[in-house]
Amino acid sequence: MTEVQAIQFTQDQARTITGISSETLRHWRKNIPYLAEKSGKAARFSFSDLICLASTAQAIEDFGASISNIGPVIDALFRKLAESRPAMLQNQAIILRGANAGICHVDEIGKLDFSAPVIVIPLAQLTESMRQCLLPELSGQQQLEIPFTLQSVRG
Repeated sequence: MTEVQAIQFTQDQARTITGISSETLRHWRKNIPYLAEKSGKAARFSFSDLICLASTAQAIEDFGASISNIGPVIDALFRKLAESRPAMLQNQAIILRGANAGICHVDEIGKLDFSAPVIVIPLAQLTESMRQCLLPELSGQQQLEIPFTLQSVRG
């Protein structure tokens, strides 16, 4: 049986979906080895990569983090997210603590050790906004009712 290939996004698609500028992505490549491996016009990004890009942008914008300071942690996060299935990320949160990055279920956030500074980024909103960007016509739409009764037909 053949293996199903994951959807890969171009550099332009990745920037559009995550809202990251080409200059920002170019700068991040200098500080994140995982991104440096994805250079050039042939670079492709997975959905997990997009989640990490958006999370990194949120950590920088909302928490004032510097990419030069958190680059090694984000590099580890890219590699951890690459191993996870996109469908599982909906109920997860990214945890950035010092030199460590991790992923946990949102129900486990209350059990975290908050004796040191921690950045917690729930992924539900990020994954939903990306889903709406990728599939805008399906957003909020429900399956229509069948206008007739189903019947069994013999051939």
